[in-house]
Amino acid sequence: MTTIDPGDAEAFGLDICGVKVTYNTQSGMLAVDEDAAQKEPGGKRRPLPLDGGRILLDILVDTTSLEVFANNGFLHIPHGRQKLYEKPEGDIKLFADGGTIKVETLEVIELNSIWKSSKGK
Repeated sequence: MTTIDPGDAEAFGLDICGVKVTYNTQSGMLAVDEDAAQKEPGGKRRPLPLDGGRILLDILVDTTSLEVFANNGFLHIPHGRQKLYEKPEGDIKLFADGGTIKVETLEVIELNSIWKSSKGK
Protein backbone atom coordinates (compact mmCIF):
# COMPACT_ATOMS: atom_id res chain seq x y z
CA MET A 1 0.00 0.00 0.00
CA THR A 2 1.17 3.50 -0.73
CA THR A 3 -0.27 6.91 0.06
CA ILE A 4 1.00 9.79 -2.08
CA ASP A 5 0.43 13.54 -1.81
CA PRO A 6 0.79 14.88 -5.38
CA GLY A 7 2.46 18.11 -4.25
CA ASP A 8 3.16 20.19 -7.35
CA ALA A 9 3.88 17.28 -9.71
CA GLU A 10 2.07 17.10 -13.05
CA ALA A 11 2.16 13.30 -12.99
CA PHE A 12 3.51 10.62 -10.67
CA GLY A 13 3.32 6.96 -9.89
CA LEU A 14 5.08 3.65 -9.72
CA ASP A 15 6.97 1.68 -12.32
CA ILE A 16 6.67 -2.02 -11.50
CA CYS A 17 8.95 -4.11 -13.71
CA GLY A 18 8.33 -1.75 -16.63
CA VAL A 19 4.56 -1.40 -16.14
CA LYS A 20 3.72 2.18 -15.16
CA VAL A 21 0.86 3.05 -12.82
CA THR A 22 0.50 6.79 -13.40
CA TYR A 23 -1.71 9.53 -11.94
CA ASN A 24 -1.95 12.79 -13.89
CA THR A 25 -2.95 15.76 -11.73
CA GLN A 26 -4.06 17.83 -14.74
CA SER A 27 -6.46 15.24 -16.19
CA GLY A 28 -7.37 13.56 -12.88
CA MET A 29 -6.78 10.18 -14.53
CA LEU A 30 -5.15 7.06 -13.16
CA ALA A 31 -3.68 4.84 -15.87
CA VAL A 32 -1.97 1.47 -16.04
CA ASP A 33 0.50 1.25 -18.92
CA GLU A 34 -1.30 4.08 -20.78
CA ASP A 35 -1.06 7.86 -21.16
CA ALA A 36 -2.72 9.36 -18.07
CA ALA A 37 -2.65 12.88 -19.58
CA GLN A 38 -5.61 12.13 -21.84
CA LYS A 39 -8.87 13.42 -20.37
CA GLU A 40 -11.12 10.69 -21.74
CA PRO A 41 -11.42 7.34 -19.97
CA GLY A 42 -10.37 4.36 -22.01
CA GLY A 43 -8.63 1.02 -21.88
CA LYS A 44 -6.82 1.06 -18.58
CA ARG A 45 -7.32 4.78 -17.83
CA ARG A 46 -10.00 5.96 -15.39
CA PRO A 47 -10.91 9.19 -13.58
CA LEU A 48 -9.86 9.24 -9.94
CA PRO A 49 -10.63 12.13 -7.60
CA LEU A 50 -8.08 12.82 -4.89
CA ASP A 51 -9.04 11.55 -1.43
CA GLY A 52 -8.18 14.22 1.11
CA GLY A 53 -5.65 15.72 -1.30
CA ARG A 54 -3.85 12.43 -1.98
CA ILE A 55 -4.23 9.02 -3.59
CA LEU A 56 -4.05 5.65 -1.92
CA LEU A 57 -2.90 2.70 -4.01
CA ASP A 58 -3.02 -1.01 -3.26
CA ILE A 59 -1.27 -2.91 -6.04
CA LEU A 60 -1.29 -6.69 -6.17
CA VAL A 61 1.29 -8.38 -8.39
CA ASP A 62 1.47 -12.11 -9.05
CA THR A 63 2.58 -14.41 -11.84
CA THR A 64 -0.50 -13.76 -13.97
CA SER A 65 -1.60 -10.20 -13.28
CA LEU A 66 -1.12 -6.77 -11.79
CA GLU A 67 -4.21 -5.26 -10.15
CA VAL A 68 -4.57 -1.69 -8.96
CA PHE A 69 -7.07 -0.70 -6.28
CA ALA A 70 -7.25 3.05 -5.63
CA ASN A 71 -8.70 5.11 -2.79
CA ASN A 72 -9.90 2.19 -0.69
CA GLY A 73 -11.60 0.35 -3.54
CA PHE A 74 -13.14 3.40 -5.26
CA LEU A 75 -11.40 2.28 -8.45
CA HIS A 76 -10.06 -1.06 -9.72
CA ILE A 77 -7.93 -1.53 -12.84
CA PRO A 78 -6.82 -5.09 -13.68
CA HIS A 79 -3.84 -5.61 -15.98
CA GLY A 80 -2.32 -8.70 -17.60
CA ARG A 81 1.32 -9.22 -16.76
CA GLN A 82 2.95 -10.02 -20.10
CA LYS A 83 5.70 -7.39 -19.67
CA LEU A 84 6.38 -8.52 -16.13
CA TYR A 85 7.30 -12.04 -17.27
CA GLU A 86 10.41 -10.55 -18.85
CA LYS A 87 11.58 -9.31 -15.42
CA PRO A 88 9.69 -11.38 -12.83
CA GLU A 89 11.90 -10.10 -10.03
CA GLY A 90 12.32 -6.60 -11.44
CA ASP A 91 12.40 -3.22 -9.85
CA ILE A 92 9.75 -1.09 -8.23
CA LYS A 93 10.41 2.62 -8.79
CA LEU A 94 8.59 5.78 -7.79
CA PHE A 95 8.58 8.71 -10.22
CA ALA A 96 7.32 12.29 -10.38
CA ASP A 97 7.18 14.50 -13.48
CA GLY A 98 7.12 18.31 -13.39
CA GLY A 99 7.42 18.68 -9.62
CA THR A 100 7.77 16.84 -6.36
CA ILE A 101 5.53 14.45 -4.46
CA LYS A 102 5.36 13.39 -0.84
CA VAL A 103 5.20 9.66 -0.21
CA GLU A 104 3.32 9.40 3.07
CA THR A 105 3.37 5.60 3.26
CA LEU A 106 4.89 2.81 1.22
CA GLU A 107 4.56 -0.80 2.27
CA VAL A 108 5.67 -3.80 0.24
CA ILE A 109 4.58 -7.23 1.43
CA GLU A 110 5.96 -10.33 -0.23
CA LEU A 111 3.66 -13.30 0.11
CA ASN A 112 4.76 -16.91 0.10
CA SER A 113 3.56 -19.12 -2.70
CA ILE A 114 0.80 -21.61 -1.99
CA TRP A 115 2.49 -24.02 -4.41
CA LYS A 116 5.06 -26.42 -3.09
CA SER A 117 8.46 -25.98 -4.63
CA SER A 118 9.76 -28.79 -6.76
CA LYS A 119 13.34 -27.81 -5.89
CA GLY A 120 15.25 -30.37 -3.89
CA LYS A 121 12.98 -33.29 -4.83
